[in-house]
Amino acid sequence: MWMIGTLPKEVITPLIKGDHPELDATSELDVNGIKKYRSLIGSLQWVVTLGRLDIAVAVMTLSSFRAAPREGHLERAKRIYGYLRKMKHAGSIFELVYWITHPFQMKNMIGKNLSMVIWKRACHMMHQSVWSTCYYDDVCGCQSLS
Repeated sequence: MWMIGTLPKEVITPLIKGDHPELDATSELDVNGIKKYRSLIGSLQWVVTLGRLDIAVAVMTLSSFRAAPREGHLERAKRIYGYLRKMKHAGSIFELVYWITHPFQMKNMIGKNLSMVIWKRACHMMHQSVWSTCYYDDVCGCQSLS
């Protein structure tokens, strides 16, 4: 978080309810502030692409101010980082839903988009919460953990 200066304050929502960034009247950012803002927004867009759909609306709203961001927009971007810091595992609900609905896709993902470590973690999570038996004990070893 070196770009922000300090660790962002942990919050439970990406933006404040009823907030209207388009009405922001704070001062415009200087050239360095604009670069920082664009970098923060670009990183947040990648976070959305990687699966954190819970911040998609907030990020897309703030990305519309990249041409002429203001101090208030920068503070809102920092708030989203604070939300991510507080809600580290919020995106995992999408992962859980996927594995519940596609249990046999897990094995196909090894070596493609999903590393073995993540695969084992998902398998253990599913075995403990949904499946009565592990479908992939030959690979992950869930049964040996019981």
